[in-house]
Amino acid sequence: MTLDALRTGAVNLARAAHVNAGGKGVNVASCLADWGLPVHAHGLLGRDNSSPFEQLFAAKRIDDRMLRVAGACRVNIKLADLETGDTTDINLPGPETGEASCRRWPPASPISAPATWRCWPAACRPACRATRWRGCARS
Repeated sequence: MTLDALRTGAVNLARAAHVNAGGKGVNVASCLADWGLPVHAHGLLGRDNSSPFEQLFAAKRIDDRMLRVAGACRVNIKLADLETGDTTDINLPGPETGEASCRRWPPASPISAPATWRCWPAACRPACRATRWRGCARS
C-alpha cells in the first residue's frame, strides 16, 4: 500500500494497493519459469487466498502441485510512506498446518524427474517433521 503519509493512530487513505503472489519458493519458481525452464511448485497453500498464486502459476505455466490447506497463506503488508520514504511491514500469520496436512504432503508420486534441481526455501512447519523434508529430497 502506498500512503502520502502514515499517520499512526488515525485513519489513513491509501493512494494505491498492489497484491501479488510471492514467497521464497514461489519467487524462485517464477524466475525459473521466466528463464524458460519447466517448473513444478510443491508445498502447502492456504485455500482462502490461493487465487493470486493460481493466476501466477497459470500465466507462467508453472505446474501447480501445491497441497491446499485450510486458512490463508501468510500475508505480508508493506506500507510505503511517500512523505518520509519509510516502509513499514505488517506480517500476518500463515495457516495452521497440523500433522494431518503434513502427512498428505509430499505426494506419493516422485516430486520431479531425476537430475532436476530442487529448491527448499521454506521453513519447516512445527507440525511437519524434518523427516518429511528428507523424504522429499530423496524422491
